[in-house]
Amino acid sequence: MLDEIREALRTRDPKLLKRAAHTLKGSVGNFAVSGPCETAQRLESLAKSGELSGTDDIFNALEQQLAPFNQILARRAAEPAHQPR
Repeated sequence: MLDEIREALRTRDPKLLKRAAHTLKGSVGNFAVSGPCETAQRLESLAKSGELSGTDDIFNALEQQLAPFNQILARRAAEPAHQPR
């Protein structure tokens, strides 16, 4: 989703930004990660209004917020599956 948001910002496409930010918001919301969820909501709201000024800075904050979360997910994915006894 970050790549889609990045592309939406590069092409200044509010429709793509709205969809990608909404999808990311839902995904991180499933993990109860409030910071990135709120930041994705800000991007989605701006995209809905068609106002894209300031979105680059918000996206940079979103990437920084997601970095630790992505590291945790990567570590968990590398762990062996729990075996029932």
